[in-house]
Amino acid sequence: ARYLAPGVRSLLAGSYAARVDLVGHSMGGLIARAYLASPSQARLVHTAILLGTPNQGSAATFETVGARLLLPETARDLLPTYPYLRDSASGHPVTAPLSNTYLAGLNRLRPPAGVRIICLYGRALPTDSVLLVRGTNLTVTGSLTAPGDGTVTAASARLPGAEEIPLAGTTPHQDLPRDAGTQRLI
Repeated sequence: ARYLAPGVRSLLAGSYAARVDLVGHSMGGLIARAYLASPSQARLVHTAILLGTPNQGSAATFETVGARLLLPETARDLLPTYPYLRDSASGHPVTAPLSNTYLAGLNRLRPPAGVRIICLYGRALPTDSVLLVRGTNLTVTGSLTAPGDGTVTAASARLPGAEEIPLAGTTPHQDLPRDAGTQRLI
């Protein structure tokens, strides 16, 4: 968000506009939400469109980086805020080695007054929601899926207080910004 602030100020200084619209895909949506956490910055925004944004995190992050305790900060910020690991033999929840305190804190904030927030998300592709793991190194052996875009579940992309627009079609997460139907909605 610290890199977004100067860009918004520069854009507004070079135009007659009083407010901007933000569009953020995936982690970009979380950056937009972090920007909106500041009342002085939120007053400069008319609409924030969150496209496939993992507002509750994504199990795909753990699958990608594994149980490494030293994750890049950006990867840690994408871990789920919900119980997403289960023992593959017993089905019992397994405590994740890392928690996502950044996203949990962001989710405690109320959307700013006067800013329209719209969540656009996929729901047609099976998306890993819970990972089945074994051993102390938490080797992923399988998963339970939920509707989503192949990376972010529809449930994770939702945000209390925001408008929701589920996307039609089977466009995968990484292609959402380039999808013609999505572009028309934005």
